[in-house]
Amino acid sequence: MPVPFVRRPRCRSPRFGMVLGGLLALAACAEPPTGTTAGLDGNSTARTPASTISPLVTAECPAGTATASGALPGSGALYLICVPPAWNGSLVVYAHGYVNPFDPVAIQDDVVAGFRVSQIITGLGYAFATTSYRNNGLIIFEAEKDLQRVVGTFQRLVGSVPGATVVVGVSEGALVAVLAAERNPKLFDGAFAACGPVGDFATQINYLNDFRVLFDFFFPGVIPGSVIAIPDAVIKAWLLPIGAPGSLQTAVLASLAANPVATAQLLAAAGITLPPSPPPELVGGTVLRLLNYNILGTLDAQQQLGGQPFDNTDRIYPSPVDNEAVPRFAADQPALSHMKAMFTPDGKLSVPVVTIHNLFDPVVPYGQEALYAAKVQQAGAAALLTQVPGAQLASPFGHCTFTLAEVQGAFALLASRVTSQGLAVH
Repeated sequence: MPVPFVRRPRCRSPRFGMVLGGLLALAACAEPPTGTTAGLDGNSTARTPASTISPLVTAECPAGTATASGALPGSGALYLICVPPAWNGSLVVYAHGYVNPFDPVAIQDDVVAGFRVSQIITGLGYAFATTSYRNNGLIIFEAEKDLQRVVGTFQRLVGSVPGATVVVGVSEGALVAVLAAERNPKLFDGAFAACGPVGDFATQINYLNDFRVLFDFFFPGVIPGSVIAIPDAVIKAWLLPIGAPGSLQTAVLASLAANPVATAQLLAAAGITLPPSPPPELVGGTVLRLLNYNILGTLDAQQQLGGQPFDNTDRIYPSPVDNEAVPRFAADQPALSHMKAMFTPDGKLSVPVVTIHNLFDPVVPYGQEALYAAKVQQAGAAALLTQVPGAQLASPFGHCTFTLAEVQGAFALLASRVTSQGLAVH
């Protein structure tokens, strides 16, 4: 179990607004684990704009914890705060993963091995706070700002944090967490980033869209439109449930099943390493998940970035892809500049960061870890970065697929690193 974080108190006086009451016993806060691994990334299929959503929190704090929820001043993003009865004085702020831009804005309290993140955190004695972010889809810069607002709201409702404040993020949220730690070291004492595109965001955008390019090559005509222009009819057909008449996901699965050779070539060309003898549902689920980002996220990404971010003008795809037959797309410079300025870490750490990543992650390739390590090394901050080797994980394949012990172990590393930095003793 991680030891409590300790740090030297920041120079600010406690501000006790509404005191959270009703602290009860935490003994029965969770059901027993239902499995050894579970995905952390919130990845559903559809949502509506935030402006049409009432500010309601759908998640609840674990039984026995003090609770506060509502909308963040200044952004309207939802927040959820949970404080255990035996609070150790430190705060964990959770940054959730990508949620498609057609889903309702809601609190994402993800699950690890049958336990919600809020249960794991508060069960270890830490206060827990999270936000929905003000919108779904590609929201990184604004999400980082919403995390700052969550901390301010916690201080207003509960009081100053006598211990440390750390940020934990998964997938897209891992990038948000790293950026928050790099840019706000006076607010966050450390970060735990799981399975995120922390090395280079443009590389991640290209990877996801390259998969669509390759799918169209091996399965021409199955998905109408192009990689960078998704017709409304395609989005609507993709959002239909699998098995429903006109479902585009059903058509994709049927194409994969009808041509297993092309399916294997697609995955190999994309650099995706599946487990030996993978079941059809794993193969199909992996392909659908990757296509999901392109079909449902392309227009949103272009709007958020101020242009088209995908570039494959110089890409050489592996055999048997006919590179002369592959369509080419040039990124818009405003989109590239936006990604570099707003979405890409620089490695200039002044607080500890711990990362964990599946070795064969089909959604966010493991190579993102090496890219980030190189940036941190160049910035002279290598001593502050701890990367859990992917080869040591129980599940080398998967996106954000960790055991509870692996998550707790990585979190313990962060706790130890924060404490050893001598930032604190309270």
